[in-house]
Amino acid sequence: MDNGRIKDHIYYKYDGIISYEEGASRKDDYIQFKIDKDISENTNEMFYKIFYRLE
Repeated sequence: MDNGRIKDHIYYKYDGIISYEEGASRKDDYIQFKIDKDISENTNEMFYKIFYRLE
């Protein structure tokens, strides 16, 4: 699956506005994940769209 990265993305994008208990503790890990995988802002937007289509 996505290993929670879509939720991490939404939490990061909206600075913790969503209810996601693990979000704060995973924020640094998500930032490092984006750096390691060279994820662009366009890819970030796709994560967001995928999440809402799957919900």
